[in-house]
Amino acid sequence: MNIIARLIGGASPFDTLSQHLQKVMECVDLVIPILHAALEGDTVRAKEIAEQIFALEQEADEIKIELRDSLPKAKMLPVARPD
Repeated sequence: MNIIARLIGGASPFDTLSQHLQKVMECVDLVIPILHAALEGDTVRAKEIAEQIFALEQEADEIKIELRDSLPKAKMLPVARPD
């Protein structure tokens, strides 16, 4: 068992945190394309990209909720839990 797991009494939250970060980066990768579409007046493409971003944000939020629910509330964590 690794040190993080021993400290928080379970699996490391950093795998789930990494999954969340990946979804966030997928959203960030769509910022330039949506800006280009908007500047070119391509509202259809901009709307398609916006829908992709909204779907990715939803997935990221679900991962974040899973992460928060998996963290113990009574133990000291190596990172702050703001709830």
